[in-house]
Amino acid sequence: MTEDTATRLIHTRGRRMDQKTVNPPIERASTVLFDTSSDLYGAKPGYGRMGLSVHRELEAALCVLENASHAKLTSNGLQACALAIGSQVKAGDHVLFTDSAYGPTARYLERRLQNMGISATRFPPRCGANIAEYIQPNTRVIYLESPGSLT
Repeated sequence: MTEDTATRLIHTRGRRMDQKTVNPPIERASTVLFDTSSDLYGAKPGYGRMGLSVHRELEAALCVLENASHAKLTSNGLQACALAIGSQVKAGDHVLFTDSAYGPTARYLERRLQNMGISATRFPPRCGANIAEYIQPNTRVIYLESPGSLT
């Protein structure tokens, strides 16, 4: 890690004047209260599954490490895949995915997306340049895993 990266990581912290801790605090809560509805729907931390301050700190650090503009934490791999794929497709689109994809992701692609009018088909991971044969005019996402889950 370069000094530049280390320095940038330190400065990602959203410091609060009432906190003197080096690390962000661990927040344990089932309910988060807000002063106003604007705060609830604004940029402030929200309910646990939408992320608390420690989650925002990690997302900011990941952006520094990966030189990214945004990062989003998810609670599991299927959710991460569904978020990434779902953000790119709409009804009438097509997703092409490797036959060695993680089972829950494959089921999401073949079953759940179908309910939303999005088609998905598998391709053999060893097809190489022949992948062009599987691409349709409405293909919006080509989902790969390396190594594949079933290898």
